[in-house]
Amino acid sequence: MAQRTWRWAGLVGLSMALVSTQALAQRDPPPPAGASTPVTAPAGTGQSALSLFVKTEAAATSIQGCAKAACAPADYKPLAFSSGPIPPSDPSKARLTVLSIGQGRHLIRVELGDKASAWEALIAAPVNGAGEPLVIWSGRIPDIASGEAEAGGKVEVSEADGGTVKVLVGEVRREMSLCGRPTLLSPRVVDPADLTLKAVKMQRLSREERDRADKLGAVRVASPQPAPLSRLLVATGASSAIGSPSFVTDGNPDTSWSEARGGEGRGEFVTMRAPSEVSIASFTIAIRPEKHEVDGGVSPKRFWLATTDKLFEVTMPEDGWATAGARYTIRPPAPLQTSCVALVLDDAFPSKDPKKVAVTVSELTAYSEFDGQTDLAGLVGALAGGGPRAQSAAALLMRGGEASHKAVVDGFDKLDDSGKLLAMGIIDGAACSASSRFFAPRLAAGNKHEREHARDRIRRCGRASAPALMDAMASGTAEQRWAAVDELAAIDPSAAIEHLGPMLATADTKTRASIRALLARATGQPRSMSALGKLLDDPSLPSVVSVDLLRSAGAHLDAVKLPAGAAFARLSRGQLDTRMRYLLCEPAARIASQGDTRGVGFLIERLGQDPEPMIRARAAEVSHGIAAMQPYLITALEDDNMRVRDAATAALAESDAASIYLVRRLMIDPWPQVRGRAAESLARTGKSADADRELTASLTREEYPRVRARIAAALGARGVLSAAPALQARVDDPEEELNVRIKSVFALGRVCDRSAIDLLTVLARRAADPYARESANEMGIAAIAALGRLHPADLAARLGPVAEGQRTPRHVRGAARAALKETDICQNVTSLPVQK
Repeated sequence: MAQRTWRWAGLVGLSMALVSTQALAQRDPPPPAGASTPVTAPAGTGQSALSLFVKTEAAATSIQGCAKAACAPADYKPLAFSSGPIPPSDPSKARLTVLSIGQGRHLIRVELGDKASAWEALIAAPVNGAGEPLVIWSGRIPDIASGEAEAGGKVEVSEADGGTVKVLVGEVRREMSLCGRPTLLSPRVVDPADLTLKAVKMQRLSREERDRADKLGAVRVASPQPAPLSRLLVATGASSAIGSPSFVTDGNPDTSWSEARGGEGRGEFVTMRAPSEVSIASFTIAIRPEKHEVDGGVSPKRFWLATTDKLFEVTMPEDGWATAGARYTIRPPAPLQTSCVALVLDDAFPSKDPKKVAVTVSELTAYSEFDGQTDLAGLVGALAGGGPRAQSAAALLMRGGEASHKAVVDGFDKLDDSGKLLAMGIIDGAACSASSRFFAPRLAAGNKHEREHARDRIRRCGRASAPALMDAMASGTAEQRWAAVDELAAIDPSAAIEHLGPMLATADTKTRASIRALLARATGQPRSMSALGKLLDDPSLPSVVSVDLLRSAGAHLDAVKLPAGAAFARLSRGQLDTRMRYLLCEPAARIASQGDTRGVGFLIERLGQDPEPMIRARAAEVSHGIAAMQPYLITALEDDNMRVRDAATAALAESDAASIYLVRRLMIDPWPQVRGRAAESLARTGKSADADRELTASLTREEYPRVRARIAAALGARGVLSAAPALQARVDDPEEELNVRIKSVFALGRVCDRSAIDLLTVLARRAADPYARESANEMGIAAIAALGRLHPADLAARLGPVAEGQRTPRHVRGAARAALKETDICQNVTSLPVQK
């Protein structure tokens, strides 16, 4: 009842302080257009009256003021603000409040804008009774709660004695609060004596919350307490400090934090982060450091412990400064679960020298329910099951440092799957040098989640994981070695090349293929080139290793041109067996493409003189695009072996100079494979009337359907419009194989044959029938694509029944709609009206 009476009286007092002065305010004539109603603070002791209004004109807001009893419109002048221009505001929503601040003096608080653009000013009439209005403070008031700003100014008004108010100005920061309670930092109060801002000490906790706080007594600890299993509290900041706030939770009995405002330090605080998953059973506080002396240090007599939802008033049983290193236990009535703890000073024991007072705390330690009940090994065992108790144990182990990490590693294999999941999260917090040694062998774990977690951690650690991966390669199982080398190739390709290269000497065929794949992956990264060059320069490496290195590097050999050329020169000397001659063809082509004459010479010799057709064919195959090899490839078109001719024909694709020789292969080669390859290569060469003519003739003459299909595709690729009748004949021939007909339909679109539009329309519409034969369906889709390429003006009418038909199969409808949007189209194509 007493508390309710006090609160009601306080509210009434504050209201009277705000209202009574407004009742005394003199009202001026109605405001000008675009302005708020003027508000006047009455004259007081040594202070004239003050009248203000807010005005917005041409998107510019100003505050007009007049510091005398009766103001005419001409007496109002715009005020200047050192904080910068006033943000544009609606004067009708301006809040101007007259505040009585004591000693018979007043000021006007101006509040403009909403939360997103709030701006305030404190303005008073001068104390000497004459002169311009005095701007005590002004500035933006950012919306810290919404996260839009990290810090900013704030004005607070609270009740004072005699029906007056106390006006405070300070700073608020989003990361600095009393565990969620808004907190004014570096507060200054408006001094009514001279209307200036002066630093002030204040209790940040409200009286209402302090009145209902639980009262606790600190108890002197008789014997030394063991250290907690892990450090639960981590200091994050302080309202003021002599020494770092982090000293309060660093576990060092010789460091300390002292408030920096002097006196009893009332209201000064330290905030600390805590794990919300862990229940805090008790606190231990040490006041005076064991050895370090603090100038003017005194012990708090009473202080507050605040959490996110509770407040405790703690009273010391004695002067904690009397005994260095003395510790006191504080036990809440029930375990606390909170993400924040704040220590707030209140009263202090007297100092020997009142001029030197620094209220000090050496250490505040939190203990969990596990402390004193188990050790780290037992805490690891508590991870099993994954329930709330396991989560609490995990939160403790995450904060336990190296000792906790070692305990988790030692006990990992004894845990169930839920416990292992938590344990891996704990080990994630270890340094990469330690965690990667745990995770590297688990890259080959049987549990999929365990493998994926290990891979993710190894990759996040990057090159710091390389030593652990190399250890796994040296001593792990076969599965662990391959998993480790696979990751090493990605995160440290240089190390991977250095370790993988020598392994080629003793590996079997299957293993060498795997190593080459990994080397190819590693050499694809620029930072691996130095390691590759170093190995290629090593003449002591077995030839099988060097040739596989050259093969693995592939297109990246240009980055190690000199060592690659030197290695190739060593390998290509003397009498080479069949395997070596075959394997060297690809690296020879790589260096030949860079202008290396040794590579060109090797390919010429292999293509023209090698007794093995397999090697001649390989030399032809890899010579594609090498200008120096073109005459020799043309010669190889006459090779006795079909596979050599086929490889040479493929290698001459895109060679305009070889077009006539490819036509010859198309005409006379006895093998369908070579004739078909010649058609494919001609599809990629430049303009040639001979090629167009022979391809058109071969479409009818060719005996094998597979070759005819490739010829039809080549005619389309070359855009041979003169071949349209022959292509239409293939489409219309019911005896022709389906693949030839489909390729011919596509080709009609590629050659832009407008005479085929009606034929293609018929074929397209047949595909709309859900019961049509599969052949009609495939022909129809090809016809739709051809029509999309031809794109006649009436295409929508032709494909409308297909694109919009309710019974049209979904894939056919999709093809029709894509054709209507086709952009790769023939130019100037018209058609006859659609035949119904």
